[in-house]
Amino acid sequence: MYYQSHSDNTFEVKAQMSVKGVSTNEFLELLSDTDAAPQWLENISQVKVIKHISPPENLVYSYFNSPWPVRDRDSITYSCYSQLTANKSQLLISARPNKQPKNNGVIRITTLNARWLLSEDKGRLDIEYQVYALPDGAIPT
Repeated sequence: MYYQSHSDNTFEVKAQMSVKGVSTNEFLELLSDTDAAPQWLENISQVKVIKHISPPENLVYSYFNSPWPVRDRDSITYSCYSQLTANKSQLLISARPNKQPKNNGVIRITTLNARWLLSEDKGRLDIEYQVYALPDGAIPT
C-alpha cells in the first residue's frame, strides 16, 4: 500500500493484493452491491446507483460520514467497466460533481479518479487499486 498527500490537498493511494479462490465476477458483485457498501467501506453511510447508463456504465452517489470536526462529504461518480483481455479487466471511476444538485451542509467531492485493475490466473485474483482525489473543503492536518 502506498499513500501520498500533495501540496494542493489532493491525495493519492495505490494498493495491490492477491486473493485466492475469488473470481473477477465475484469481486465485481461485491463492488456492485451498493446496499452492503457501508459494511465494508469506512465512513460511508450510503451508496446508490443514480443511473444505469449501459451495462458497463453507471452514475453512483456516495455519502461519507466524516469524523468531527470534518464536514460530511458526498460524491457523484461515473464508473465504466471494460474487459481488457481474457483474464484482465478494469473499472474506471471519475467524479461527475454536476450530475446531481448539491445537498446543503455537505461538501461535494469534485476531483476523484480511480482505477481497479483485476487479473485472474489459476484460481487467484490480483487486484490493483489506485485513487487520486481532492476531498475539498477544510480538513485539519
